[in-house]
Amino acid sequence: MKAEYRFVPAYPDNPFISALPQRLTAGELMEKIQSRIPPWDRSVQMSSVERLSHCNKIYEAFYPLHFAPTIYNLLYNGMIGSYAEKNSVKAIRQMTAIQNAIGRNQRPCTTTFSTQSMSCSILGISGIGKSSTIARILNLFPQ
Repeated sequence: MKAEYRFVPAYPDNPFISALPQRLTAGELMEKIQSRIPPWDRSVQMSSVERLSHCNKIYEAFYPLHFAPTIYNLLYNGMIGSYAEKNSVKAIRQMTAIQNAIGRNQRPCTTTFSTQSMSCSILGISGIGKSSTIARILNLFPQ
């Protein structure tokens, strides 16, 4: 996915946040990450072998559960929180300081630069779709 930059008034000079897509509503999110199996209109006319081969299509289906919008908002807020501390000026200063220290054969002092980001844990029963939901949500963001 190619990034489309938009103006974000709260972070006017931060290209990382400007590249984030517009936040989706819960309904929009559920629609975007689900994948349905096309109906089998001809299943009655198919042979048993053909019907069996279509059974594998069930693995292509994904219906997000009620927790998907919560995970989406956790990831979205986490990205904003992380990117808010990393604008182009800060990144250039940090890279310059590191390069200068390496040029002087010194260990780069990066303790003055913010490297913390938000984190969370997603817990649940095995196989309910936590990882699949996260993967589908992350595919909505430009890489």
